[in-house]
Amino acid sequence: TNLTDADVDQGKIFNADGTNAYDVLFLFHNEYVTQAEYDNFKKFVTNGGTIVFGDANVLYAEVAYNINNNTISLVSGHNWNFDQNSTAWKGPAERWLDETREWVGSNFLDIPSNYPLRFNNNPLNYTHSEENYVANPNAKILIDYKLDNIPTTSGQYLGAIVATYELDYGKGKVIHLGLWGQTLVQNEEFIDFLNDEIIPLSLNSTSYTTSSS
Repeated sequence: TNLTDADVDQGKIFNADGTNAYDVLFLFHNEYVTQAEYDNFKKFVTNGGTIVFGDANVLYAEVAYNINNNTISLVSGHNWNFDQNSTAWKGPAERWLDETREWVGSNFLDIPSNYPLRFNNNPLNYTHSEENYVANPNAKILIDYKLDNIPTTSGQYLGAIVATYELDYGKGKVIHLGLWGQTLVQNEEFIDFLNDEIIPLSLNSTSYTTSSS
């Protein structure tokens, strides 16, 4: 089933009684979401569902959705708040920083894509674009990509771990690739990784062996 942001905003990932209508959701670049959409994703996992995040820089900014003309407008995030009446003021970079850390397990690694970050454990031959760093100590690391060459001016990220991981939350779990997965869609190793490891893991049909070397 292909779901839109509007579908999730309107709660169409649930049955009429509030239970999950699906077992697993695969998300891609969901950078901008409404508060209702954010809450529904969290409820989905709490209920026992699994979300697989295929891209980094997700759930980063809050937007308002106008169902009548099918438009969105910024509410908070990317260092701004906006009150929908043409007034803007300084706001948070990542809208739900602490809450996302709790149930998703990671936050956006805000280092420009043109900076030469390295990954010393790089089985997918990945090149830095946009990544998330693990921010919850309860996350189970599946692949630690051994992030290296972090700029000294980015002190808050020194020692950060970029990894593919899973995190149990509520009755469900999150699986996060940690990488900008859309840059790897033509990569055979990546496709094999999805088919052989991530999809079975999302269906609870395999036990992944962690890799950190």
